[in-house]
Amino acid sequence: MMTGVSLTNIALQSAAWTTTAYATTSIVAKCRGKALEERLILAPKITVAWAQRVNRIFGVTIEYTERTQRMLAERCPRVLLFNHCSTYDVVCVGGLLPSGGVIVAKEELLNMPFVGSGLNAMGSIFLNRSDRQASYDSLMKAGQRLRSEQLQVLIAPEGRRSDSEVLQRFRLGAFQLAALSEAPVVPIVIHGAHKVWPKGAFAPQPGRIVVDVLETMAPPLSSDRAALIDYAERTRNLYLQAMETGPVEDSKPKT
Repeated sequence: MMTGVSLTNIALQSAAWTTTAYATTSIVAKCRGKALEERLILAPKITVAWAQRVNRIFGVTIEYTERTQRMLAERCPRVLLFNHCSTYDVVCVGGLLPSGGVIVAKEELLNMPFVGSGLNAMGSIFLNRSDRQASYDSLMKAGQRLRSEQLQVLIAPEGRRSDSEVLQRFRLGAFQLAALSEAPVVPIVIHGAHKVWPKGAFAPQPGRIVVDVLETMAPPLSSDRAALIDYAERTRNLYLQAMETGPVEDSKPKT
């Protein structure tokens, strides 16, 4: 059952969706006809500004640790992971989207009003998950783009949002992408998003989220399934440890 439905929250959600529609329209309008490289620079700037406005609407503070800011200041081809336990994670990763940053999304989102057109205009990667072969072909094309276009690819290894703060099993797609493209993997850990917007709540509530980054990992040496399973499990264990100990204490607000 949806909780927290009130006139105030309805007004806040309306304001947030209006902001989202405006940002999406801006991305589509400003990126139309532009070369891909221009879009890869322009779209992240609009996305970051959108996230900042949404945070102000809901009274949420997102702090990106200093090492997160340092890491993402550099542009290079890599796979950026993030744990996915809240709908608000979209705002968290939108607020850190770096130059050359694109989001990996399921192909079905292309049909979602505003969101689909915005993701498409900014050069996002869409995966066809209708069957194993289609999924593999999508990853192959994504890997080629990652290297040739110097992309920083954001993807949730859990595949879908968790119902709680408990970390789900990591699927292999993100790691297969890293193996195929020989791109390093950067684990990004989101702390506190579930408390700000838990599943079943109508709207986010004011709160603090900290986004931290772990040490860069070399890509998997092989796309063999057994090797990917081992790599995914090792990465998940790093997340579990980081989520238990909390972020490093060098956070500075960047909302």
